[in-house]
Amino acid sequence: MPAFLNTSNDGDKKEAKERKKREKKEAREKPADGESKKKGRPPMSEEEKQARKKMLKDAKEELKAEKKEEIKQRIEKEKEDKKKEREIKKEEKRLKLEYIKDWKRMRDDLDCDDHKDLPTPTPIQCRIPDELFSDFIMVLEFVNVFAELLELKDVYPQGITFDMLEHALVEKEVAVMEVDTEDISIQEAVRLANRASTWSQQYHGVPLQKAPLDALTLSEVLRLHILASGATSVANARWRHFNRGGFKNRDDPGLQFKLEEPAIIKALNTQAVSDLPLANKLKILSLLGLLTYASVRDVIDENIDKLKEMKNKLRIHQLTQIKKEKIENAAR
Repeated sequence: MPAFLNTSNDGDKKEAKERKKREKKEAREKPADGESKKKGRPPMSEEEKQARKKMLKDAKEELKAEKKEEIKQRIEKEKEDKKKEREIKKEEKRLKLEYIKDWKRMRDDLDCDDHKDLPTPTPIQCRIPDELFSDFIMVLEFVNVFAELLELKDVYPQGITFDMLEHALVEKEVAVMEVDTEDISIQEAVRLANRASTWSQQYHGVPLQKAPLDALTLSEVLRLHILASGATSVANARWRHFNRGGFKNRDDPGLQFKLEEPAIIKALNTQAVSDLPLANKLKILSLLGLLTYASVRDVIDENIDKLKEMKNKLRIHQLTQIKKEKIENAAR
């Protein structure tokens, strides 16, 4: 490019340099910002200063009061919420205790509100008639509960089962002083018992208690035992006193049995007990009155005492647990 065309550009550069120099000089000569502000703002009077300080102080106090009131309201609200929560928990606890107390109270089953449908029972297929089933179960339970006392463990180590007792009552596998007890008075029944109590000693040479007992003699010993029930002999009276809790002769179940079931006594004159109908067998088993004997009553009394002791221990344990829970709740 020709030199004459660059003249204007050189002039502009010089002017720019000159302008920068002037600006730097003016900047060095210019006073500080604080001084300019101080010179540019009119001075405040003492009253204005005090008013300004008071205004700032009032504003701070007002803000502080608002914050304090807000915190106070928040604390009050938290206290009310906690109080309501405590009241709700207290009411829930009261209702729970009231429900438990009402639940523990004895009441009729029909008044309960938590009834459930009974499960569908499984029918029992057996040869015992329905009307005799309860007596059958009673006998079965008795011989198993008192198996040790009856010395059945040696002969039946596994106990007497449902099938075994059913078989014994239903099956007829085993092929005398004859007496008709029909239409007799209780006095006549007692005289008959006195006579029967000596029959075994007189005609068999042994007392009835020591007569051999097996499948062939069982029916006769049973018949004589029932006939001798209610005897008034001195030996029987002493034995009743010590072994049957002071029973009188007329308290003997066998005496009433003779008066109420003369047909069974008559049948035993000519039939084995295994040949009797099932209902009559169950009546005889129920008659034996083993629960009236001292040894059986002693076992029952011991079990009752053990049950009372266990109930007492359970009650003490429950009270201890309740006390422990109260202490833990209080610690929380």
